[in-house]
Amino acid sequence: MVRCVAAAALVGCARGTDPGGRAERAASELRHGQVAVRTADGVRNLIEVAPGLWSGSQPEGEAGYASLAALGVRTVISVDGPAPDAAAAAQHGIRVVHVPVGYDRVEEDEGLRIARAVRDLPGPVYVHCHHGVHRGPAAACVAARRLGAITPERAQRVLRSAGTADTYAGLHESVREATAVGAETLDAVDGSFPEAASVPGFTRLMAELDAVHDRMKVLARAGWRTTADHPDLVPAREARLYLDVWEDLAREPEAVNGPAGLRESLSAAIERARELDRAVRAGGKGGSGGAGGSGGSGEDPGRAWAELAASCRDCHQRYRD
Repeated sequence: MVRCVAAAALVGCARGTDPGGRAERAASELRHGQVAVRTADGVRNLIEVAPGLWSGSQPEGEAGYASLAALGVRTVISVDGPAPDAAAAAQHGIRVVHVPVGYDRVEEDEGLRIARAVRDLPGPVYVHCHHGVHRGPAAACVAARRLGAITPERAQRVLRSAGTADTYAGLHESVREATAVGAETLDAVDGSFPEAASVPGFTRLMAELDAVHDRMKVLARAGWRTTADHPDLVPAREARLYLDVWEDLAREPEAVNGPAGLRESLSAAIERARELDRAVRAGGKGGSGGAGGSGGSGEDPGRAWAELAASCRDCHQRYRD
């Protein structure tokens, strides 16, 4: 069995090949100070975090897993809420592992479990969230740091190249705080790697949504501008996070298998969140433009926000309160 190990090489060259043209990308990264980001059939935001350790988006069906298999990937670790598609992966000889993480941070036990999986399971390994922008790259960087496979500088380049927003301060902090650990520490970590973790994903995401919703209230009162009182709240970033959490929530089993009315409410909320995201982003550089924020886009963030808030109240009355 080929194993991903720390420091010298995390696999990647198990068959004496150069998956994805690593040498060429490494030379380019040295010249430009950034990490190459690729797209393959069914996979987006594909980044080689360290030799034999990749991050990116959720593989889209058989095509996505076929693209990963072409890179030599043998283990996929999903840090997304919903469990990965084990059946589609198995068709390409790929094992799946489910270690969900939140948008707030990669908890210590989560990072260590992912690191042990990268160390012990067949590689190369691919770590993904939904879009491959925030949680996936952060979790992969935490694991690589725990294994001593990348420098802090390399980890920051990966996050910048992936587009991990500064809004996700906890994810960035998790990467900065992660340091290399010894074999005995990883050996003490739970070595069971389920295909589908038993976690209250819907409840966790609702808590995250409530937190972002509160920050969006502050921005709405400020006319969708970053203010001196809240310099950490950048409208475009918060609006994108808001949309991300809504979309993740709708993909949870409790939503997919829930009442038709709940699914319809979530679909309507996601459409309003998309309108809000577009309108806020059109409001100026960084989403901190004019008070209306529409910037000539024809969409009013205030209207989209009011409709979304109303739909939240209605949904809560019907399904939560």
